[in-house]
Amino acid sequence: MSIESPTPDPSRAAQDTESATTRPSRNTPMVMDQYQRLREIFSVRARRQRYLDVEAALALAQADLGVIPREAGDKIAAAARLELLDADRMAAEQATTGHAMVPLISELARVVGEPEGGWVHWGATTQNIQQTGDVLGIRSAVHLLTHQLCGVLDALADLGDRTADTLMPGRTHWQQAVPITFGFKVAAWSDVLIRHLERLEQLQPRLFTSMTGGATGTSPPWAHSAQQSRTAWPSGWI
Repeated sequence: MSIESPTPDPSRAAQDTESATTRPSRNTPMVMDQYQRLREIFSVRARRQRYLDVEAALALAQADLGVIPREAGDKIAAAARLELLDADRMAAEQATTGHAMVPLISELARVVGEPEGGWVHWGATTQNIQQTGDVLGIRSAVHLLTHQLCGVLDALADLGDRTADTLMPGRTHWQQAVPITFGFKVAAWSDVLIRHLERLEQLQPRLFTSMTGGATGTSPPWAHSAQQSRTAWPSGWI
């Protein structure tokens, strides 16, 4: 069956040409900015700051629960900024210990000062801080990817509207089949992306969870109550 091509509409063709020239390609500044933001989320500096954010949230939660002094919690939270820590001291200690977290913790304790610095990392273990911090990074990445997918869906919706009546051959097994419209084909692409967005939303309650099991995974009483109630963590943080 042959498909007769529709009569060209010069004004429609001009609109399509203009839209195609203004739509961002893979290498435009807009798209490259999205990739750069994703790389920055998982940079060493960003990861270290997230670990400090977890230490700060942990100290404030423990202070709220009466596990550590309030003054200690406040001082730890105020000092948990990467720019306040000595990068050279941390690098030297990491070269000696071969451990990524120990230098960060000891340097944070030094900046906090005594005696409050002794409460840094109280009752926690490296995996608690790293895994929770990495989950925060993944959450930022998921939000960025969700925003990108929504942008793609907006573009597909516009393309589908403009090509809703544009005839083309349907295909099966690389062979021409019954006629369809290009807008219908675009709608199928959109359907796939919508399901991806649904999956991203559904995984969040399972993925965006803090881990506070302590050194042996036995979960200290304060960690259990804070994790179960989530009232001690900053609102919307995990």
